[in-house]
Amino acid sequence: MIVAAVILALIVLIALIPIRIEAEYRGSVSVVLRLPFFTKRLFPKERPKAEEQNPPRMAEASPVPSLAAGGTGSAASVPAPKREPTAEITREAKPAANKEPKKKARPAKKNKNNEAKNAAPPTSEEKAESLAEKLARYLDLAAEFLGPLRKAVRRLIKAESIRAHVTVGAGEADKTAETAGLLWGVGYGLIGLVNRLFLVESHDLRIVPEYRRRAFGAEADCILRTNIANIICAAAILGIAFVRYKLKHGRKKK
Repeated sequence: MIVAAVILALIVLIALIPIRIEAEYRGSVSVVLRLPFFTKRLFPKERPKAEEQNPPRMAEASPVPSLAAGGTGSAASVPAPKREPTAEITREAKPAANKEPKKKARPAKKNKNNEAKNAAPPTSEEKAESLAEKLARYLDLAAEFLGPLRKAVRRLIKAESIRAHVTVGAGEADKTAETAGLLWGVGYGLIGLVNRLFLVESHDLRIVPEYRRRAFGAEADCILRTNIANIICAAAILGIAFVRYKLKHGRKKK
């Protein structure tokens, strides 16, 4: 009993271990996966340093012997070895009696695929009907899974923090103010969109206008958090929705 309780407690602790994904932009994008006992850079991937390779050495050419069997003279004066004539092997022609009689060609079997290819192509009205049926099926599928998918994503991931600091300057005061106001609206619109997908626990958005000069700079970072328990819950939500969809359409077909 005690052993079972200890094993259950360990499973619960492992399921509740936080998994963090930290995305950061400071001139370049970097994504890091962090666990309490493990850190892995996802993007950009660390490339191993190329080892310095020594250029391959050229093999020294062996000197051409200019002496033949201890004598003097050039290599061209060495007589070439004599080759013995080889007997030509002739192949005897096979007798015509051994030839097997040709098999009669069997009539080709009718294939359903060939019949379908030879059939008349569908008309424009039939194509429109098939496209409408596909579109209706996809819309029905989206309507069935949109709610469960939103619940699963909201259960799966939480935004621990979203931070963005932007410096903008258009050279003139009025244009700078308009640009800064536009960026404020776009920034809070994006934060609201993200908050509809999954819960945003904290956010920090700053737009700093530079009225004296032209300038633009941006820094942003985001920390997403999940754990194994949330992954299991999200998978269960999608699995239940899929089973309900199959049962519902199976009854309709009957």
